[in-house]
Amino acid sequence: MLSARNIENGRIIFDEYRFIERTAFETEDARTRVRPGDVLLTIVGAIGRAATVPENIKPFTLQRSVAVLCPIGITPDFLMYQLHSPQVQKKLIREAKGTAQKGVYLKTLGKLELLIPPINEQHSIVAKIEALKARSQQVKEALEAIPPLLDQFRQSVLAAAFRGDLTANWREKNPDIEPASVLLERICAERRRRWEEAELERMKANGKVPTDNKWKSKYKQPESVDALELPKLPNGWCWAFVESLSTKVVDGVHKKPNYTEAGIPFVTIKNLTAGSGISFDEINYISLEDHEEFFKRANPECGDILITKDGTLGVVRVVRTDIIFSIFVSVALVKPVTYKMSDYLELAFSCPQMREQMLGTGIGLMHIHLKDLRRYAVPVAPLEEQQEIVRRIQFLFKAADKIEQQYREVKANLELLDQSILAKAFRGKLVPQDPNDEPASVLLERIRAERAKREAEAKAAKKSTGKTTGRRSRKAQQQSESTQLELPGLE
Repeated sequence: MLSARNIENGRIIFDEYRFIERTAFETEDARTRVRPGDVLLTIVGAIGRAATVPENIKPFTLQRSVAVLCPIGITPDFLMYQLHSPQVQKKLIREAKGTAQKGVYLKTLGKLELLIPPINEQHSIVAKIEALKARSQQVKEALEAIPPLLDQFRQSVLAAAFRGDLTANWREKNPDIEPASVLLERICAERRRRWEEAELERMKANGKVPTDNKWKSKYKQPESVDALELPKLPNGWCWAFVESLSTKVVDGVHKKPNYTEAGIPFVTIKNLTAGSGISFDEINYISLEDHEEFFKRANPECGDILITKDGTLGVVRVVRTDIIFSIFVSVALVKPVTYKMSDYLELAFSCPQMREQMLGTGIGLMHIHLKDLRRYAVPVAPLEEQQEIVRRIQFLFKAADKIEQQYREVKANLELLDQSILAKAFRGKLVPQDPNDEPASVLLERIRAERAKREAEAKAAKKSTGKTTGRRSRKAQQQSESTQLELPGLE
């Protein structure tokens, strides 16, 4: 048994459906049977999707969300395409009734006015529509290759940038810049200074004023990277662990807080994956009291780096806002020692060389553990070269973004083109008319006669079998009334 979800524009999809007993199907009233050449139309929820039932399709029946139109004297595909036309779609949406889920009543559908040209013209219109749709589909398929190619391009740019290829000519022109090893020494010194400053403040707050420097021995110096098994870097570059480049690597609160109507924004994975930055459009809020408690552990500030670590792994965003917010456990916070490296690190975390390290662990839902994140090896270029790398990547990415925007515009225009073709077809302007064709008025007279004949036969059959078959159950009657439609020009 199929439902509205199985009807797409022009196709019947058998990916997901329910079963009914074969005996129930075989004893079902003939009016609810679906036959080749019928046209199916969704009339509840997603209103207006139509498909023609093809030959040699396996038997099926329908739920009440789909109406069955049985054409007489009108080409099934012509009817299907007309149902998809903007003229008819607007009428269907306008006539839909209901609150929770809107639907179109069969009586309303029965009053729907349709264009009925001569039968030869119907065939010509269908052929023209399908020829134009085939060309449109070819363009769509060609367009769909663009987003993956752009993703590959961006990854190729990042890979070239962080193995030094992107700025090779720049290094030739700037041979005397300070090497990354000297930058790393300054970062390590600054990292220790900040730790000592914070530790001293903590001891003083607890009433423990140190009398000597022994407390400084508690500082844990980050390990150096063993680069023997890592890709070779250009002269002047070096590898460094994430921990060495940051003063803090933590994740957000490990319990779901109580959300409030307003207050402090609470950032989760969905807010990092909704666009290119941190989205505050659809966000939950927490109380100021909860935020102050959460902020003691994870205090995101402008210039810090956020990384998704549960489920969707490795989405990286630099905090480029002064908005105060808290983060959930699914988001990691990396606080760089120097914010001059923030833009560089955001790109570095996204490059293939580091993506290979973000494999995650777990069964089903994958996770990046903080202890692993701290030991991810980062290719570190000299500071001046970092700035040039960022500039060149951004330039190339902007070019890719422009192409992607053009792709979206062309794709949207193609959708409009398909609708324009249908609109033109059912204004009678898609194909030329043949004066030798049988007039549509003659066709309509023949349709009415055939319809009257079938109605009379149906009444006679019902009268003769009424005594032996008995009345149909109310359930069967409701199903019959919900799936079959009688219109002039339709059975």
